[in-house]
Amino acid sequence: MNAVHAVLRGAPKNLPFVTDLVTLRNGLNFTLDTDAGPLDVLGEIAGVGGYHEAREGASIFELFGNQYAVLALDTLINPVLIVEVLLDTTKAFYRGAKFGHYGKIDFLIEYLLVSQREYRIGQYVRQSEGPWSRSQIRGLNPKLDLTSIGCSLDYAEIYDRITVIRQNH
Repeated sequence: MNAVHAVLRGAPKNLPFVTDLVTLRNGLNFTLDTDAGPLDVLGEIAGVGGYHEAREGASIFELFGNQYAVLALDTLINPVLIVEVLLDTTKAFYRGAKFGHYGKIDFLIEYLLVSQREYRIGQYVRQSEGPWSRSQIRGLNPKLDLTSIGCSLDYAEIYDRITVIRQNH
């Protein structure tokens, strides 16, 4: 890192930053500017995972006599899960045209539409063959299984920052 004069991207110029092995081991993610160009050192990547998961899809490049595992841009920017909170003004668009656009993203596996009017989540999961499967989950079920990222979320976590606005009919 010293050979390419690495500095923290976006940090004040006078901020001390030591680019040694101890600093890198104690940190998680670093965005750096170097003589060779921008460099992101990522210990964990949302949607990809930690080092071992990222390493599986990486290409090996040699730079300054060392080998580095480098992720393809597609791995970093193509989502496997998209979550949208439905607003009265956007719900038709999210369920129709926007979902049609998202469906063209090859990497996308799962799409969630979270209602703010009631405790309801629309879950769309891409099938290996054929159309997307669709399910509606209503009420405060204990968990929502997210097959795209291999985990479950408590409903309380999903609705933690969403104010449910009930309409009286």
